[in-house]
Amino acid sequence: MPYSHRSTRRSTDKRGLYEFVDRSSKRPIEDEDDVSQYFEHFQTLSKPLIYFGFIFRSECNQLFWQGFYPNDRARLLPYLVGRCSTQQPGVEFNFQELFDRVHAIFSQWRHEDEEAKAEDMRQWKLAQEEEDQELEWLITGMWNWTSDDPTYAVLYRQCAHHFPNALQGVPKPKPSPEPVQDAPLQRSVHVYRAQPAPSSPA
Repeated sequence: MPYSHRSTRRSTDKRGLYEFVDRSSKRPIEDEDDVSQYFEHFQTLSKPLIYFGFIFRSECNQLFWQGFYPNDRARLLPYLVGRCSTQQPGVEFNFQELFDRVHAIFSQWRHEDEEAKAEDMRQWKLAQEEEDQELEWLITGMWNWTSDDPTYAVLYRQCAHHFPNALQGVPKPKPSPEPVQDAPLQRSVHVYRAQPAPSSPA
């Protein structure tokens, strides 16, 4: 192939590399797999250009960094060159080194996200178990009393306040001639019980 044709072709390839970097910079990175795909495509486009001298390695390194989404670059920067450094990763590292570091960072972030989600799920399950126990205590407590007993009314109102959907089919308390003060929601196996009135002396 004549030199002029090769030169034209390499110029076209270099323009393709710049266009690829521009497209990549508009898409956020999701995880380390995205980083790998970006690196592999970038390497495929840049390798022949470096080999034939149509692009300098320093330019290639800067291009690779520019291909990351701006918010991803801002997020990655403190992990790559320090929080107070004015250096840019495209100057500090060649693009192979930069890929290795970025890939490891995204892998660590994914691991941390998975751990956080697992902890959130564990806390949610604990909260659900606690709610189930509280509901069981309230319902069991109501079974120990008749619907006209003041204690039944207290437990019913507590259940209606915290678990309104659990009272379907449960008898409502009968009106009491005296007002009954609600007790706080019980969080132990001891169920609230009204104290019996003292017996009158004979």
